[in-house]
Amino acid sequence: MDSGSAKIFVRRGHNACIEQAKITAKDPEFRGGFGWSVAISGNTAIVGAPNRSGNNGGIYIVDGKLAIIGAPGDDDAGNNAGSAYIFKRDADGSKEQAKLIAKDVKGGSGFGNSVFIRRNLAIIGAHRHSHSGTRFAGAAYIFEHEADTWTQRANLIPEDPTGGQRFGDDVSIDGDTAIVAAPLDSGISSQSGAAYVFANIGKAWQQQTKLVAEDTEELDRFATNVASSGTDAFIGHMYDDDRAMNSGAVYSFRRIDGNWMQNKKIIPGAGKKIVAEADFKNLEFGSAIAVSQDLVVVSGHFNAHAKSTGTAAYIFDREKDFDAPYRAERSGLAVKTLRRIKSTSLLQNVPNPFNPETWIPLYLGTGGEVNVSIYNIADCWYVIKSRPKGCRHLCD
Repeated sequence: MDSGSAKIFVRRGHNACIEQAKITAKDPEFRGGFGWSVAISGNTAIVGAPNRSGNNGGIYIVDGKLAIIGAPGDDDAGNNAGSAYIFKRDADGSKEQAKLIAKDVKGGSGFGNSVFIRRNLAIIGAHRHSHSGTRFAGAAYIFEHEADTWTQRANLIPEDPTGGQRFGDDVSIDGDTAIVAAPLDSGISSQSGAAYVFANIGKAWQQQTKLVAEDTEELDRFATNVASSGTDAFIGHMYDDDRAMNSGAVYSFRRIDGNWMQNKKIIPGAGKKIVAEADFKNLEFGSAIAVSQDLVVVSGHFNAHAKSTGTAAYIFDREKDFDAPYRAERSGLAVKTLRRIKSTSLLQNVPNPFNPETWIPLYLGTGGEVNVSIYNIADCWYVIKSRPKGCRHLCD
């Protein structure tokens, strides 16, 4: 009856995933949209149904204890000002624990258009919020859970706000790092898009950098979706045209010594058998991204390989598929740039008559361990063993 469903897959081995269960609502509604959005953590699965009960929306918690649900059309603080709900599950079922409304939201802010929760932190987007004299620039808010109370800790806005950039279109947080999408940002060119990184420094959230793709172009709308985990950020670009029109792509960025650098770009079909270009048209690969430990899951709106409409999910190995080691270039005692390592190379040292020390760069383009022996005229006098993949620090 076109009510929707969601499927759970389990991993078997390195490259295989097997369908374990198909989930449907106990009270299905025609075109209720069950399965429109999903999330899972451990034994907890959450399934959204935004069209349920006359577009009022619904959320289904299959198992687990905590969920956050955005309601950008809520009118408590003004027409379409928005809100977000925290639900907690106990023995008697799921109950509302808190209703979150940012301190400065107003009519039209759309607070709750994007939500993300991890451990005791929740981040909520308001992509139509007006501030700093700029209409619809967007904002994001961080709330912290302590002693059964949710408290607003930060109001994130970009250092370069512009009208209609949709800052807050998607959000992600992991520890002291938060990432906010602004797909209509025009910092490089008109609506080229960007993602902003914020860091919690001394209990104050500050903008750390602004991520843009190396190959960004006008109207690209880079950063339609974002995900973060540790020192890695994954940015979706569902309108990328490398494979075909709107075929999509995902970019990974990595923080190395405090600097965020573009790491790798993955496009549909990369590293696999390439099917006809027409199969990738309007795939919108990167329309959603999820990261869990060593896996990155990317969805597309069109199942190209089955040549039929409907969503498709692609699973990548985080280390194997997205890792691209970097090298550092030093100016004096400071690292001045980071560049991608393309091949393994051992470079000659540069003697300095005014300094008894020297350094010899060793760059590893692929994974593995290596022993380096350094000789003088008489004998071997220094050995470096088991340098890590990438050798991201200079070998002194």
